[in-house]
Amino acid sequence: MIQAKIEINEDGVISVREREIIELPDGRTIDAGFHRCVIDVDDDPAAKLKHGDAAVLAKVSAAVAAFHTDEVKTARRSARAEAEAQNP
Repeated sequence: MIQAKIEINEDGVISVREREIIELPDGRTIDAGFHRCVIDVDDDPAAKLKHGDAAVLAKVSAAVAAFHTDEVKTARRSARAEAEAQNP
């Protein structure tokens, strides 16, 4: 089972923490660890997520659709271009 925590940062970047939980035959569970990724406005969420869980991808894709508006995309791209110009 994969659980995900999705956070929307002020700059429009979406942070995702995936947690893998393995269920044993006797009903006990083992925490198999975490995977973190950041999804920027030009990133493909499916390529960034480690586990490929359909439910997690659907939630992350919904967040991307809701928060990566044209205005946010333009602002992020401008901020990145400005940062690259200052630090060539």
